[in-house]
Amino acid sequence: MKTSGMTTLADYLLDRSLPLETRGSYLLSLGFRDFERSDYNLRLLAGEPPGVFSFLELGEALVTAVCQAADPDASLSNFERFAEAFGGKLTLFRYLQDDPRALEVLAQLFGFSQFLSEILILNPEYFDLVTNLERLSQPKSTGELASDLTHSMATLHSRDLRLDTMRRFKRREILRIGLRDMLQLVDLPAIVRDTSHLADALVEAAFRLSVQTAYNLPPDSFMEETQAPISVFALGKLGGEELNYSSDIDLLFVAGIAEDRTLMRVAEQTIQNLAQSTGEGYLYRVDMRLRPQGSSGPLAPSIDYCLSYYESWAEPWEMQALIKARQITGDRQLGTRFSRFVEGLVYAKQVDISAITEIQHVKKRMENRLSHHSEDKMNVKLGRGGIRDVEFTVQLLQLLTGADHPELRTGNTLDALQRLKDLGRIAEVEAMKLQEAYCYLRRLENYLQIVDEFPLHSLPEDREALNRLARRMGYRGNEPGARLEAELQQLTDAVRITHERYFYPEAADLSGEEASQLELILSEDQPDFLCKDFFEGYGLEDPVRARENLRLLALGPAHVHVPLRTRRLFLQIAPAIMRAVSLSPDPDGALNQLESLSSAVGNRASFFLSLSRNPQVVEALAMLASISEPMMQILLTHPEFFDALMAPEIMTSEKTMTGMLEELQPRMAVENQRESRLNALRRYRHREMLRIAVRDLTGSADVLAVHREISALAEACVRAAYQVAVEDTRQLPFSSLGIIGLGKLGGRELHYASDLDIAFVYRPLERTTGEFRPFQLTSFCDRLIQALSEITAEGWAFKVDTRLRPEGGTGALARTLVSYEEYWKDWMEPWERLALLRARFVAGDGSLSELFLHRAQDLNFCKPVDLEVLEGLRHVKQRVETERTDSESDSLDIKLGPGGLSDIEFTAQWLQLKHGRDIPDLRIPSTLGALQRLHKHRVLTEEEFSVLREAYLFLCRLEARLRVMEANAPPLLPRSGKRLEVLARSLGYHAEDSTAGERLLKNHARQAGQVREVFLRRFCGGTE
Repeated sequence: MKTSGMTTLADYLLDRSLPLETRGSYLLSLGFRDFERSDYNLRLLAGEPPGVFSFLELGEALVTAVCQAADPDASLSNFERFAEAFGGKLTLFRYLQDDPRALEVLAQLFGFSQFLSEILILNPEYFDLVTNLERLSQPKSTGELASDLTHSMATLHSRDLRLDTMRRFKRREILRIGLRDMLQLVDLPAIVRDTSHLADALVEAAFRLSVQTAYNLPPDSFMEETQAPISVFALGKLGGEELNYSSDIDLLFVAGIAEDRTLMRVAEQTIQNLAQSTGEGYLYRVDMRLRPQGSSGPLAPSIDYCLSYYESWAEPWEMQALIKARQITGDRQLGTRFSRFVEGLVYAKQVDISAITEIQHVKKRMENRLSHHSEDKMNVKLGRGGIRDVEFTVQLLQLLTGADHPELRTGNTLDALQRLKDLGRIAEVEAMKLQEAYCYLRRLENYLQIVDEFPLHSLPEDREALNRLARRMGYRGNEPGARLEAELQQLTDAVRITHERYFYPEAADLSGEEASQLELILSEDQPDFLCKDFFEGYGLEDPVRARENLRLLALGPAHVHVPLRTRRLFLQIAPAIMRAVSLSPDPDGALNQLESLSSAVGNRASFFLSLSRNPQVVEALAMLASISEPMMQILLTHPEFFDALMAPEIMTSEKTMTGMLEELQPRMAVENQRESRLNALRRYRHREMLRIAVRDLTGSADVLAVHREISALAEACVRAAYQVAVEDTRQLPFSSLGIIGLGKLGGRELHYASDLDIAFVYRPLERTTGEFRPFQLTSFCDRLIQALSEITAEGWAFKVDTRLRPEGGTGALARTLVSYEEYWKDWMEPWERLALLRARFVAGDGSLSELFLHRAQDLNFCKPVDLEVLEGLRHVKQRVETERTDSESDSLDIKLGPGGLSDIEFTAQWLQLKHGRDIPDLRIPSTLGALQRLHKHRVLTEEEFSVLREAYLFLCRLEARLRVMEANAPPLLPRSGKRLEVLARSLGYHAEDSTAGERLLKNHARQAGQVREVFLRRFCGGTE
C-alpha cells in the first residue's frame, strides 16, 4: 500500500528511523484521524519481529479493509482487541488470509458498532457468525428462537443461571441480526421483525420463569406451556413488530382474575426478569405506562377492569395505542377475548370527531415541546416529517377506515400503509413516499442506536460523528454527512406535506389572526372593503361575491343561526377550502360552485366533517368546480355522488370494463320497468364520468387512462343496453348479433363528449318457413341505440353514430357478414378502409364479431394500396379541412386544423394501410399503439415518432380538458380571453415571462407545426 511521498506498510512498521511527522502523514492519508491511537493499535497488532513478518502477510489487506469501515480508528482498535481475545493472533491472521470475506466483515463490524464489537470481543466463540454468511442469510421465527432458547436452558435449574443464559442468548442473536443488517442481507422491515421476534422469545421465557417462581412449580415446568390465567400483550414498537436495537418494550398484562396476588407477582417477576441487571447485563427496559390509568393503575388489571376502563375512561390516545396491541404469551383464550374486544372498540363504526381532534392536539403538543428544545430538525423520531408523522398519519387512516376494512387492523406501520394503498385510502405516490421515508428514518434511528446501544433519536451535532453515521448508512466520499442531511431533508419534507394533508385537514398552520378574520367575514358587521385584501390574497377577483359565497357556504341562504358545532366545523375546514380555491384555475368560479354544492348536499355539518376527514377531496372538488360546469352539474343533480368521492381510492384506482359491468348490472336488475332500467344506466354513467373527471383533473390519471376508462364505461353501457333490447324483444329477429366499435370507441380513445361509432353484423335465423322482415331487425337495432341515446329523466348515456356502416346513413342498419364482404370487395371507398382499421368487438356475439374482424382485415389488406387510394384519402382530408375549419376564427381547431389530431390519425392510418399487408403487427385499432409499432418496425423514424407521440398526447389532453369544460363544444382552442387562461392553468401552465395562456398557445403552435411537417411529408408527399 503506497501513498503519495510514502513507502509501504512494511517500511512504516520496520523502519524506526521514520520521523514522527512522516508516520503521522502516512496514517492520516490512509483515513485514520487519531494518529497516536492508530499507531499504537497497528503496532500492537503487528507485534515485534519476527512476528511482524507474519502480520505483514495480511497487513495490507487488513489496513485496506479497516480504512473502508465507517470509523477506521475504531475498527483498527477493536481489531487489535479481538486479535488479543481470540487466543492467538497468528491463528487469526492465517484464517483471515484464507477467508478474505471474513476479514472484510470483521473490519466493517469493528468500525460500525462498538456495541456489537464488544459482544464479539467478549465472546470470540461467536466468530462462526462472521464466517457463515449463508447461515446469516436465513431468518429465525419466534418459534425457532424460543426453541433454541429453551434448549439452552433445559439443563439449568437455577433462576439466576437461566437469566444469565437468556442474556447471553440475546447478545449472540443481536450480533447475528446486526451482521444481517450491516451486510444488508435483508431490508429494514426484516431487521425490525428479527429484533421483535427475539424480544417475543425472551419475554415468553421471562414470563414462564415468573409463573414457575410465583406458583412454586418444579424446575422442569419451565419446558411446559403455562396455564396461568394471565396474558402478556406488547404495545408500541414491539406490538407492531418494529423494535429497534435499543427500544424500550411496552407491555400490558391482562389477568383473568381480579386483584389476584399471585398473578400480580407473575407480572412483577416478569418485568424483573427482563429489566434486572445481572453479571451478564439486562435484557430490556420495560415501560408499563400504557396500561389502564398509566403508572398509577394496577400492574396486572383484570380483563373486566380493562373492558370497563377502555369503554368508559380511556383517552383517545390510549385507544390509538391499542392499534398495536399484540399478544406475546400467556393464556391464549383470555388473550383472544381481549383482542376481539379491543378490535371492536378501536375500529368502531362511528368515529367520534372529538377523539380525532384530541389525537391531533396530542400530536401538536408533542411537536411544541420538541420545538422548545431546538431539536425538531435533528430528531428523526419526533421532528417534523419524522417517524412519528408517518405513524400518526397511518394510524389516523386506520382509525377512520378500519371499521369497514378488517384487513387494515394491523399494528405494523408498513403493512398498514401497504394495505391502505391497496384499498386506495391513500394515494399511491404518497404511500410510496411514506414507505421510502419510514424505512430510511427507521434505519437511521437504528444506526444511531447501534453504536453504543443507547436510545438516541437525534443526529449528532459534531460533523465527524455525523460523517461516521453517514458512512454507516452507506454514504461515501467527502462530507457524506452533508449528503445525508440533504436526503433526510428531502424525505422529511415530503412526509410532512403528506402528514399535514391527512392529519391536519383544518390547516394546522392557520394563525389566530387568520381564524379571527374568517369569523369577521362571516359576520354582518364587517364592511366589504375590509375583506378585499383577504380575498385578493387567495386570487379571487370579485371580493363582494366571494364573501357572499363564503357566508352562504357556512350558513346557508337564509343566514339563520346554525349550531355551534357546524360553525366550528366550517372554521376548521375553511382555510383548506380557501387554499384549494386559490390553487384552482378559476378561484371565483370554484368558490361559487362549492357554495352551490353545499346547498345541494343539505346537511352542512356532515359535508364539512367529510371534507375535514378527506383533505385531498377538498382540492379535487375545488379543481372540479373551477373547470367543469358539466361535471359539477352532475354532482349538484346527484349530491349522493359526493359520498362516492369521499373514498380515496377514487384518486388511484382505474376500473376495467368487466368491473364496471359488474357494478352496473345489479343496479339495473333491481328495476322492473324499462325506463327505470335506463335511468339506472344513465345514473351509473354520470357517476363514473364524474369519477373519471376527478381523477383526470387532479392528475391521478393521465389522458390515456382517461381514454381507457371512458371507453370501458361506454362498452359496459353498450352491453347493458344490448341486454335491455334483448329483454324487451319477444322474438329476436336474428340467430346472433355482433356490435362492432369503430372510430374512437374501436381505438379505446373516447373523450368526455365522444359519440359511439358502431356497426351491426348479424347471423340470420335458420327458418324453413316464414318470411324474414328487415324492419324487425332495424327495430331491434333502433331499440338498442335508443337505450343509450334517448333522453329520459336522467338524460342520456351516449350518443350513437352508425354512419360509418356501408353506404352511410342510407345503408342498412345491420348486415350479414356475407353482405359486408360483398360490399368490401366491390364498393368500399378509401376512407372506409381507414375506418375498418379501428374496428373492435364491443358487445353481442363474440365469435361472430371476431369472424367479422378477421374477414375485414383479410379483405382490407388484400386490396391494393396505390396512388389512387392515396389520392382518394387526400381528397377526403382536404375537403374536411376546407369545409370545417376557419382560418379567420378567433380559435384554433385542435382536431381538424393544420397539425391537429386528424393529421396524426390520417398519417398513422395511411401507414398502417400501406404496410399492414406485409407487417401484420401494424393491424391495431389504437392510434398511439399504431405509432409505436410503426416506429418499432422502422416505418417511422425516431424523430417522426417522437414528434407524433408527444403531439398526440398533448392534443388528446387538451381536447379532453376542453370537452370536460364544456361538454358539447367543438375542440376549439381560444386565442385569447379568460377561458384560455383557465384552460392553460388547469393544464399546469403558469405565468412567467408571459401569461399561462400565451405559453399554451406557443406550445401548441410548436407541436402543430412539427406534426404538419410530418403529415405533409408522409401523407401528402407521395406513395413512398
